[in-house]
Formats: sequence, structure tokens, C-alpha cells
Amino acid sequence: MFEMDDSQPELAVKIEEIKRKNFPFIPLAWIGLLCFIVVDIFAITLFLTTRAPHDFPLESVVQIEPGLSASAVADSLQEQNVVRSSSALYFILVLFHNPSSIKAGAYVFPSTESAFSVASRIVSDTPRADLLSVTFPEGFSVKDYSKIATNSLDTFDAEKFFAVASGSEGYLFPDTYNIPPEYSEEELMQLQKDTFAIKTNELGLSDGAFSLNEYELITLASIVEREANTKESMRMVAGILLNRLEIGMALQADASIEYVLDKSLADLEAEDLKIDSLYNTYLYAGLPPTPIGNPGLDSLRAVLDPLQTDYFYYLTDENGDFYYAETYTQHQNNIEKYLK
Repeated sequence: MFEMDDSQPELAVKIEEIKRKNFPFIPLAWIGLLCFIVVDIFAITLFLTTRAPHDFPLESVVQIEPGLSASAVADSLQEQNVVRSSSALYFILVLFHNPSSIKAGAYVFPSTESAFSVASRIVSDTPRADLLSVTFPEGFSVKDYSKIATNSLDTFDAEKFFAVASGSEGYLFPDTYNIPPEYSEEELMQLQKDTFAIKTNELGLSDGAFSLNEYELITLASIVEREANTKESMRMVAGILLNRLEIGMALQADASIEYVLDKSLADLEAEDLKIDSLYNTYLYAGLPPTPIGNPGLDSLRAVLDPLQTDYFYYLTDENGDFYYAETYTQHQNNIEKYLK
């Protein structure tokens, strides 16, 4: 029969001590706290990766090409700014939906949506096939936009659009929109305003610049949009107009008179320059009371980052080339040289 000698109890105690050192006892409270932290981190990560991107493509067409795998669809939607993380969307599709049910085609999102909502939509909704592509050019006015929309949308009312959108002149972003044919006047205006907010979010317009507030910057950009024709000329013209504003000199921009008279530059006559209107920047110094059209990103960037020069005058010849001058005499010489 096996018998334990005197040294064996001592050995057993030592083994227990080793076990305690290598495998320390962890209280249940600590385990619970650790689990809580892990779950909390997971929840925060899930929220951050599944919420809508700040430049979510509101009311724009989002295209899913046929024949793509679920992971390729997720990658494509991330590239189109529909989701923040293609990985998050992919796992949502795999865990909560049948990826083979994804429907290829065109989708339009009327509001920002999370990755969960996007996943649900692309496996259950029927893609649209009746969208109309309508282009609203840079620099055009609300009245111009109302005519463009009326020519494209059968039930659109130009007068109603002008009535609801005229107070938003300058804030209707110029772009090509894919619009459902039943779109209302209010919906189009809101779409253009929302797009403006998204597209200009990172420009810092609300911060102001050169002693101008956001509305004044947009008003100046609307003039630059119609007075200049390239990125470089926009920055140059913006700098010249800011030079004039700084010393209280009249802007003398034909574009503001074109706006109030609803005429093109070619139709302006000498008498038009005498019209008594706050939009007549020959007679009244400073900016006109409202924007004179809807500027694009290039003109907005130009007024935020103009070229700093000593020029106070500019003109364009028949080919659209610009010529600048520091003094009125130099400007007159340019007129004689390039316009006569």
C-alpha cells in the first residue's frame, strides 16, 4: 500500500503556491468591468463606422453595377460616400441579410441613412429607372433655374419655384441632379440647398474672411462667377473686387446690372448703367443687397483665397482673355488696345 511520506504535504503546498502565482484569482467584479469596457468599445466603434458620412449623396443617383459580389458592392458604396466603412456594410449584409438578394441598379436616398438602413434598402427596394438628369449651371439665377426645371419636369411650376426659392438666391448649388419626375418645387429647392451645405461644409464660409460675413462672401462669389471664366481669373477678379471694397470704391460689375435687368452682357446698353437700383454697382458702392446668382465651388474658393495684387481694374476681350491695371489711365489704355 502506497504511503505518503512527511515531505509530500510540503510538496502539495508548494504546488498550490505556484498555481496562485501563475494563475492569480480575478474577482468577478473585474471580469464584469472588463466585459463592460469591451462591449462599450464595440458599441462606439459600431456607431462611428455605421453612421452616415457627412458628404452623404442626398438625392443623387447611387449606382450598383450588376454582377458585383457583396464585398465589391460595399467597396463601391464607400467610394460613392454612401457608407463610411465598406467592411461594416459587408458584415451587416452577411449577418443580417442575404447578400445574394442585393439588387443592381440606381438608388436615390431622400435623407441620410446609416449603413444598416442602406443594407436593408439595397436588398429590399426596387432600383429606380425613371430618373431625369437635370443640369443647373454655375452663376445662373433662381429665375434661370426655374425655367430649366420647367423644361425638364412635366408638372413643374416655374412661378411657384421662383416664389419659394427666390429668398435662397446664392444657396442653390449648381450641379447635375438626377430627379424623380414627380419632384415638387419645394423638394428641388431643398435638394439644392442641402447639396450646397454639404459641398461647402469644409470651405469655412461661416467663419467669414476679409471683414465679410458668409452672406457677403456668397454675394461676392456670385459676382466673380459671372465676371470671370477660369479659376485663375476668378482669384484675380476676387482680389480686385476686394481691393475696391476695402477703399469704398464702386465695384462697377456689369453682372449685377445684367441680373436686375435680366439681360445678357451683349444686350446691355449705356443707358442701363444709369438705372437707379441697389444692384447698380456703378452708382452704389459696396455689394448688391443679395447674391446675383448661384456660385460654384471655384468662385467660392476664389473669394476665400484671392490673388493679392495692386490691381483695381480688369477687362476681357472678345476671346475672353483678361487684362488688368493698377490705375484708371492704364485701364483706359487697355480699353483702347484690346476693345477698339
